[in-house]
Amino acid sequence: MEKLNEKNYFSLENNIKYTGSSQIKSFISCEKAALAELTGEWKEEKSDAILVSSYVDEAISGTLDNFKEQHPEIFLKSGELKAQYKNAEEIVNKIKDDTIFYKYLQGEPQVIMTGEISGVPIKIKIDSYHKDKAIVDLKCIKDFNLIWNENTKQKEDFITYYDYILQRMFVSRGRKAKHRQKTAIYNCSLYKGKIFTEGFTPNSARDYGFEIRVFKELSSTFTRFKTGKSRAYILRLLFVLY
Repeated sequence: MEKLNEKNYFSLENNIKYTGSSQIKSFISCEKAALAELTGEWKEEKSDAILVSSYVDEAISGTLDNFKEQHPEIFLKSGELKAQYKNAEEIVNKIKDDTIFYKYLQGEPQVIMTGEISGVPIKIKIDSYHKDKAIVDLKCIKDFNLIWNENTKQKEDFITYYDYILQRMFVSRGRKAKHRQKTAIYNCSLYKGKIFTEGFTPNSARDYGFEIRVFKELSSTFTRFKTGKSRAYILRLLFVLY
């Protein structure tokens, strides 16, 4: 099979072969939608928030021109950027003005790796990779306020609320075992000039025991649908679920 790259990372074939953190989070949120997206029967439209975040990622990676060509919807009829993407430009400038923050993002951009969790093939994409030193994940968020979680009935920070810890577990396990102890993971977030960074060394500061148990419980069912059953079976299942 062709090696994972930017063009085929989200292909139907590779989404079935590999499991990503977004797939698991989608499965937790809505099994029906996750399965429909997996079979190609439904595709979630990218929200402005996701596109703004992608705009910043592409600008930092030096591939913004390609992004603009692929997403004409970010422009007004006059050819100017829409307001939210002008704000994205301000975010990029803030990042570049902060020497330390910008240094975090000067590793190899958008690095793709594969690995395994409990025998399940996984895939990850790293925003900024400093080989054998650090993995950096950039987040653009609305604000740093606590968010009410209706399921847990309590307020949570954005890292917990959006299951970024699960994503970190994927990143940690996506690295080869011999590198896990010496590779730190940094979460870098920015909102209106306010910078938030958090770093730790996987498997020393956190063993991801809870997240791995959750993954095992979900992946056994999800993987069976992906690899152990035919496409026709999945479509029949979707029909029943709906």
